[in-house]
Amino acid sequence: MKPFFQVSLAALLSPSSGLRISSAIEMTATGGVPLASLKPVSYKVDGRADPIIMPLVPAAPTGPGLVVTIAPMQVRTFLCGIMPATGSF
Repeated sequence: MKPFFQVSLAALLSPSSGLRISSAIEMTATGGVPLASLKPVSYKVDGRADPIIMPLVPAAPTGPGLVVTIAPMQVRTFLCGIMPATGSF
């Protein structure tokens, strides 16, 4: 069993829907703020030499399939742009 899964956001919509995902921005869990805009915070932990830096910002969706990596028990929230499958608005 692989510890991580590759998920294509573009494949989430059925071709019969007539729509496609054109862009995806990762948001906080509530969907209110882009994850990349959060200021990292360092936490010192007793018994640990290096600080822990949060949030950990995963890689953005890549390629035409807007592929993201998801770990088990991980929840990621995306704000997706939608377009007609044949052309643009």
